[in-house]
Amino acid sequence: MVVIRAEEKFITETFGNDFIGRIWDFSGIIGYTPERDGNEIKVEFNPDRPDLFSFTTLESAISCYYDGKKTGPIKYRNGKIVFSVSDEAVQMRPFVTSFEAVGTAIRNRFRDLIDFQERVHQSIGKNRTKVSIGIHDMRKVVAPLRYVSMDSEKLRFTPYDGSAEMSAMEILSQHPKGIEYSKLLPDTRHVPVIMDSRDRVLSMPPVINGNVSRVSEDTGHFFVDITGTDTRSVAQASLLLQYFFQNSGFSIVITKQYGGMDFRSIAGMDGRSIEINVPKAAKILGVESIREEEISDALLKMGYIKCDPSGHNSGLDVTVPGNRIDVMGEMDIIEDIAKAVGYDSIVPVVPVLDVIGSSRPDTVLRDRIREISIGLGYQEVMTFVVTSSAFYEGVHREDGIAVQNPKSLDFSVVRDRLRLNILEFFRINKRRSLPQKVFEIGDVIVNGVQKTSLCFAMISSRSGFSDIKQPLEALLQRFGQTIETILPVNTEEFIKGRSGTIVINGKKAGVIGEIDPASLLKFDLANPVSVFEIDTTAFTG
Repeated sequence: MVVIRAEEKFITETFGNDFIGRIWDFSGIIGYTPERDGNEIKVEFNPDRPDLFSFTTLESAISCYYDGKKTGPIKYRNGKIVFSVSDEAVQMRPFVTSFEAVGTAIRNRFRDLIDFQERVHQSIGKNRTKVSIGIHDMRKVVAPLRYVSMDSEKLRFTPYDGSAEMSAMEILSQHPKGIEYSKLLPDTRHVPVIMDSRDRVLSMPPVINGNVSRVSEDTGHFFVDITGTDTRSVAQASLLLQYFFQNSGFSIVITKQYGGMDFRSIAGMDGRSIEINVPKAAKILGVESIREEEISDALLKMGYIKCDPSGHNSGLDVTVPGNRIDVMGEMDIIEDIAKAVGYDSIVPVVPVLDVIGSSRPDTVLRDRIREISIGLGYQEVMTFVVTSSAFYEGVHREDGIAVQNPKSLDFSVVRDRLRLNILEFFRINKRRSLPQKVFEIGDVIVNGVQKTSLCFAMISSRSGFSDIKQPLEALLQRFGQTIETILPVNTEEFIKGRSGTIVINGKKAGVIGEIDPASLLKFDLANPVSVFEIDTTAFTG
């Protein structure tokens, strides 16, 4: 999930007193989760709507829905600044584009801009692997600008934090950002840099910006460079930033770029057309019919640029704004129609089926386990099957399944155990009173095989091995099973000597024990946690 947060004072001063209430109202339409956290407002989004990952762009979407305020298309102007791209630099970071944003001082939206930049880095940029963004104060540099390759030992400049002048090689090996992102460069002996006419470094993508072009709340003329390894992602990042600036009152100016990506191909993605079939939309929405005017009004409220008859029978051409990079086809547009019309306004109909159904045996087993578990004083939780790779750092994992090209690292691997997700649940709820006793029954993928697993977990000031063994024995007894033995286990997850492998009917059925303090620290937990996790087939013998 992607979270944006800001102080309530900033939000009311920037967007008005009624904006916070509208955030809550709009959440029921789009499907995000707002929350008050002290004096801050926090909003949690699904990773598929990067156009909303700032309060500025969220406010634009809300104003479009409630007030009919247009957000697009981008109104481009041609500029005079020359930006030259060398072949040598392109070999290291192959795709590069740029634009200017010209207006008055950005003032209190400055922090929102920097936060939005980082969220784009983390989401579609894949932590700068596919996209890195440089934002510069154009008043502090002298055009023309150029993107070139330089010797990292000879090149010297001061990083954006103003620490000290260093060689590029020293930055890569000593500066925190250099240590983190130097691995993204194919060869650290030569680095790609963006320089002005006085040979001052604006940026060394994808690692760090220079101090000479550092932006602030007083900046009113921005130069934005986007470099990357994937042309589509670079174009999408450019459009997201362009919409942020335009919605903040800035004009988008096209630089005279020689080399790199053709800006016309990026601008062409703003206003792409997708055709939808009206009867098909009505069928999917579950209504007998829907008028073209209703569809057009709904889509304009959701930020689409226009909606016209396509010339084909019962077809509409929908013009999609460039910041809606999540819209890939007809079904995405129909979903937005449903959101704009309101799911509450669609009358549910119970289907008439000439069949007799019954519960599957595994469903019956799950339901019985749930009933007994609740009776033992544990509360059921349900976590995501696709989860964060960060949970598995330092944990042995065999033949794990990863999501190729995930939109967010929070949903990048398929879980092979339930207990790590429950530790994250405890982290989220660590301010709640103790003890907390929960269980989950759900699917996992172990060595390529899908299984159903049951996990019990308890966090308290004195949670121990015997506390979690008691409900396991009680559960097994209800199914006529007993623990044959518990074999010692030595893993990084559990405390040695306070954990083991559960054996039932001569088969290894699961694990039990107290979570190691190092693992608890990773989830920011200060109290002991004991768990057991077992394959549900153990209950049936």
